[in-house]
Amino acid sequence: YQIEFALSELPHFYALSKFAISRAGANSIMELAALQIPSLLIPLTKKYSRGDQIANARSFEKHGLSITLEEHNIIGNNLLSSLRLLQEKAPYFKENMKNFFPANSSEKICEIILQTWQNTFISHLYIRK
Repeated sequence: YQIEFALSELPHFYALSKFAISRAGANSIMELAALQIPSLLIPLTKKYSRGDQIANARSFEKHGLSITLEEHNIIGNNLLSSLRLLQEKAPYFKENMKNFFPANSSEKICEIILQTWQNTFISHLYIRK
């Protein structure tokens, strides 16, 4: 089902999804990984972007999180073959997505921020003396 823009409905669409075909913007693919939705990523080409979506898609594929199909390769049966492969590898992708995000990442980020702040504050005190 294709729609132009879905902000308030997006959580419902994700909840109903077994798979996704998506561009490879950083926010979108991180949401898919966090929700453990196996995906076929079709990044924007360098003609229409800086190339970051291509790098994102390749990185996710390298880490066993998704399949990448570049636009110029959507010919013949490539799309159907990619979708079959996505269905076949879905359990593998889901398992990898479970381990993709570090455990207790929020706590780790807070610890880094506090440690950095403390080091900066202490350094600042020594400099002022």
